[in-house]
Amino acid sequence: MNRLTHLNIRNNNVGVEGAKIISGIMKKLKNLKIGCNNIGVEGAIYIGEMNQLTKLDISQNEIGDEGAKQVSQLKHLTYLDISENNITALGTKYIGKLTQLTNLNIASNYIGDEGCKHINKLIQLTKLDISENEISIQGLEYLSDLEQLLSVDVKIKGNCLFRDYSFL
Repeated sequence: MNRLTHLNIRNNNVGVEGAKIISGIMKKLKNLKIGCNNIGVEGAIYIGEMNQLTKLDISQNEIGDEGAKQVSQLKHLTYLDISENNITALGTKYIGKLTQLTNLNIASNYIGDEGCKHINKLIQLTKLDISENEISIQGLEYLSDLEQLLSVDVKIKGNCLFRDYSFL
């Protein structure tokens, strides 16, 4: 298994120990789907050591802002699904350092408008999902400089777009 480049282990409850094993033996892995595995912050520390990764799905693992900090060490990532992880604006400050990202799913977190300021630094993004993040029109304005975006998913549920009617 040390020659694997892609691994989809979603929904297997591998936990911290599984994340540790994967990061220790799979040195050629480029694409890892480890979402919904109960790895938490400690598991994110191990995943953050996998510098060769270019694609990572670490969704639904309760990694929070500290886990986002660990993931931000993966400088070669072009794809990141970090949805449903209790990430706030602080976590997006770390994610904003992943300058190679072209696709980011950070849906169902708590980034708010402040988090959009940090996402605005990801000038290579072509696809973004910020659904259900307590974002208002102000947050979208922060993202308006991302001219290369081809697809943005903002789903109104969980966002505050219609609390501010001044844009109508």
